[in-house]
Amino acid sequence: AALGPMKGSHAFLDNNLIYRQLSYDRDTTGVVENGRTYDTADLTTLTNQPMVAVVSDLGLDDFQFALGAYRPFRSSVEWEDTHGAQRWQSIFGALKGLYVTPAVVWTVTDGLHLSLSASLVNIDLVSYRALDLGALTGGDAPPEEPGNEGRAHLDFAGNEFSYGAGVLWE
Repeated sequence: AALGPMKGSHAFLDNNLIYRQLSYDRDTTGVVENGRTYDTADLTTLTNQPMVAVVSDLGLDDFQFALGAYRPFRSSVEWEDTHGAQRWQSIFGALKGLYVTPAVVWTVTDGLHLSLSASLVNIDLVSYRALDLGALTGGDAPPEEPGNEGRAHLDFAGNEFSYGAGVLWE
């Protein structure tokens, strides 16, 4: 609805850069895998969240039309150390969302704007993490006992719709 007071045509381009750095030190001796000892774990990611939108009144006095495409969710992790404590939360994973949103705004009278929008939403999620099979099967062995640890791998994508309405009263 806040697009109502705009006149003419406008374009908007934006990109959020996200830098993330995580690390931890183990409080016990490291795990040896393929001849390498893992005492610490580090993760560094750089992702972006782009957005592009256009708005125009198409020469009409009481309407604004908009179309936007954006990725409000976009993140990924991949830990080099698959035996660290983080494995219960994530060994690797990614979440990506893409929204395509058309909208229309009607200026009912000076200062009162009503809007409607609909979004096509595409979500893609991948998650790979450790799973304590001993706890699931009621086993008596501690979780770190060989044979009790498994892996859970989720990988799915889907499309949905969302709708919105707004009011701006100046």
